[in-house]
Amino acid sequence: MCVIQQSDAFTKTEFFTAHECLLLGFEQALTRQDSLTGDWYDCSAHMVWVGERTRQLDCGHLEFVRGISNPIGVKLSDKCTPEDLITLVGCCCDGS
Repeated sequence: MCVIQQSDAFTKTEFFTAHECLLLGFEQALTRQDSLTGDWYDCSAHMVWVGERTRQLDCGHLEFVRGISNPIGVKLSDKCTPEDLITLVGCCCDGS
C-alpha cells in the first residue's frame, strides 16, 4: 500500500518572472514603495533587465533600474566594448 503524506510540495508552487525593462512607462506605473522598508520595487516582475536597446548611459532605463530594489540584469552582446561595460557597471552599482 502506498501512502502519500500531505506536504508543502503538493500545495505550493514558487515561480519567478523576469523581463526586459523595455516600456519605461509601463514599468513606472507598476512601481510601488514597500510600506515597511521604504524601498521601491517594480511589481511587473521579480527581476528586470536592460538590454541592447535600453542600456545606453543617457537613457532613462538605467536611471529607473538604479532606483528599484529588485534584482537587475544587463544583457550584453558583442556590440558592448570593455570600456562600455566598465562604465555600465559603475552606473548600475553607483551608491550601492
